[in-house]
Amino acid sequence: MLTKFANGNSLPIPTKVHRHPCSSRFRPLKLQFDNKQDRDVFIKGFNKLRHTDPAIATLPCPSWIHCVPPGSLSTTRTKKLE
Repeated sequence: MLTKFANGNSLPIPTKVHRHPCSSRFRPLKLQFDNKQDRDVFIKGFNKLRHTDPAIATLPCPSWIHCVPPGSLSTTRTKKLE
């Protein structure tokens, strides 16, 4: 999935994707790149596109994270200022 996302958005492709081995129930997903520059470009692009790319935006939020739909924070802030 992340390889398709990277290819579709002209981002560097991770060389390795794996779950970090630990005893926690919520094991973080680790992405490995050839260099720091590729990693930084991917992270910046992912954060910019994650709310608009259908492959990522339609993923359900984990139960332990309170998900906020894109654009709703600015609406909430505006209402509080009124």
